[in-house]
Amino acid sequence: METKSKDKKEMKFFQRVKKSIFELEDYGFFLGEKLSVAFKYLFLLTVLISFLVTCGVAYDMTKMLNKANNYIENEFPDFSFSNGILETTRYEEGYDEEFDFKIVVDTGNEISKEQEEQYRNKLYDASSGIILLRDKFIFSYEGSELENSYDSLTTINTETDPINLENEFKISNKQELVKTLEEFGILRIVVTYSIIIFIALVFVNLMFILSDVFVLTLLGLISARICGVNFKMDPMMTLSIYALTLPLILDTILDVVLITTGFSVPYFEAIRLLIAYIYVIAAIFMIKYDLLKQREELQKIIEVQKQVKAEMNEEKTLEENKEEENKDENKDNTEEKKEEKTEEDTQTSEENREPDGSEI
Repeated sequence: METKSKDKKEMKFFQRVKKSIFELEDYGFFLGEKLSVAFKYLFLLTVLISFLVTCGVAYDMTKMLNKANNYIENEFPDFSFSNGILETTRYEEGYDEEFDFKIVVDTGNEISKEQEEQYRNKLYDASSGIILLRDKFIFSYEGSELENSYDSLTTINTETDPINLENEFKISNKQELVKTLEEFGILRIVVTYSIIIFIALVFVNLMFILSDVFVLTLLGLISARICGVNFKMDPMMTLSIYALTLPLILDTILDVVLITTGFSVPYFEAIRLLIAYIYVIAAIFMIKYDLLKQREELQKIIEVQKQVKAEMNEEKTLEENKEEENKDENKDNTEEKKEEKTEEDTQTSEENREPDGSEI
């Protein structure tokens, strides 16, 4: 028992991942361990999938920044920037098909509300985009919109800004912007924001995964009761955590594919829970089968013990009967010997008796 418990503690993380995905018949192995061990596994799994998604984001961000840098250097119009006012030499409108990104630049002195609304509508045709006006910018992403003035860029709080933009981006024209981007480096931007994204993803993913665990635990307890297997809360929660392994890895792969290629699988969130629930149900049935098999083996052992006991009782009875028969035989032999001895004694006594004259 101690060796088995030791084996559970010594099992490495990736061994647990492999066992959770490919060795469904051995899920009973996890039921005897503490819930804290399962939660530790869940946290490490969350860190792993968050890291993979962050790598996808970093790769995508690197490509996007390289394209942006090339666009600014070769296609973006010359500009000047001072006192929160942006001025360009011409109107510019661009679109990147790979990232579905739209840019509109119009720094004319007067932009009517109708013209500004037209520019906003152009952004809605793409998944993301930006409008650069004389005194402000408008950023759009997946239908959400952010509008702010350039003055806000010159009042960045350096304590909360991880890359100190206030000191790095004091730019007044296009040449300075290109030079600053080269000196600052795309890698530095990607690494800095990847760390922020990774930390945020760990906490967000952990929150959503825990909600999935509780839903699966509830469904599992109900299903186990229907199947005639009694489960406590902690073992079922442990079972749910390991059952989520494959769905979470598949979900992570699809997220990375979506980030890097734009390909998506609709409604996979529901499919993910369905796959995990199938794992839980299958594990319950296998555990029930193992319990029934153990009962059958136990019943067989009991039957064999009864048979052995009956045979032992029968042998004991035979031995007792044999002993009684031997006793009876010995008794008969003793009586016969006594009778024979009595006859011999009588004969001897008659032979040895002298005549006393009465015979005459």
